[in-house]
Amino acid sequence: MPPSIEPAVRALNSNRKVVMMLLLVPYLLVELAFNHRLLMLTSGTLDNQALRGVEIWGRIISGVGLGLLIWTFAMGRLLPRLPGLAAFLLSLVLGVLCMWHAQRAAIDYWVEQAPARDKQISLALGMLAPTAALGQLHTGHGPLMAQSASEGLRLTVASLFPASALHAAQRDDLILAWTRQMGASDGAPDLARLSPELVDNAYRNLIVPPLSLGLSLLFALLNLAQLAYALLRSAASLLHLQWGHHGWYQAALSLALVGFSATMGNGYVDSEALRLDLLPGLWRNDPLLAVLTVWGLHAEPPWFAVAEWAHKSVLLNASFKLPWG
Repeated sequence: MPPSIEPAVRALNSNRKVVMMLLLVPYLLVELAFNHRLLMLTSGTLDNQALRGVEIWGRIISGVGLGLLIWTFAMGRLLPRLPGLAAFLLSLVLGVLCMWHAQRAAIDYWVEQAPARDKQISLALGMLAPTAALGQLHTGHGPLMAQSASEGLRLTVASLFPASALHAAQRDDLILAWTRQMGASDGAPDLARLSPELVDNAYRNLIVPPLSLGLSLLFALLNLAQLAYALLRSAASLLHLQWGHHGWYQAALSLALVGFSATMGNGYVDSEALRLDLLPGLWRNDPLLAVLTVWGLHAEPPWFAVAEWAHKSVLLNASFKLPWG
């Protein structure tokens, strides 16, 4: 074994909990910073290069988050005799490979199986997203959102509105009314004349935000629960308190964080227009996309300030462009 890595191997084997905490902190900062950057990018119109960049980084960073969970919960049970450093590296590789292929396959499947009309509609919805984020769109059940919304909620709505409205009731009539409301005298554009490449890209712009944002925040919260559990155990040990090794403690922390985030209300998810006119069709036509979209709409705004701080103050507005671009 090269002398240069011997200290790392010894540290990983002898004090795994401390090493885990030291690894979780930078991971969480990067994951939350990426989440904020992704939210900023996807709340506007993405070009192909920017879209590709956030897809690549989303797979890598979420893969690291999954790898840390694999290392903690599965590797010791599956391969108990594997050296600590090897188990850690294998966990990261498995996590990244899993997220890389799973996210790519999911996005490709969504784009390939989507009807042509859904792809055309996604372009119009992308154009309407900034207006929706300002609280200026209405349905028969009233406004989609109040105009006095926080920055986090506005960016979340701008990013996820196209997915939430993809299968809205009477969507063609709604889009026609919305585009006229924006000041387009001839109503909605002739979507049937758009090139296949343009509508495919627009549909990817609709799919990437709920998938990447949802997984990014989910893995951040699960690993945050893992960090909190490790800190609580360490504090209990220092205070000579009985703690035990009950896995349900960490499960309870995970459920509390995810449950808190998934049930937070806001001016968009609480609107009757969203609940009665937009979401029923999404749940009926694409349940998986509905889960990711609703999760993001609930969970993104409560963590926006933390993610913004991590991105701006810690990672100094890292752009997360293509690694080789």
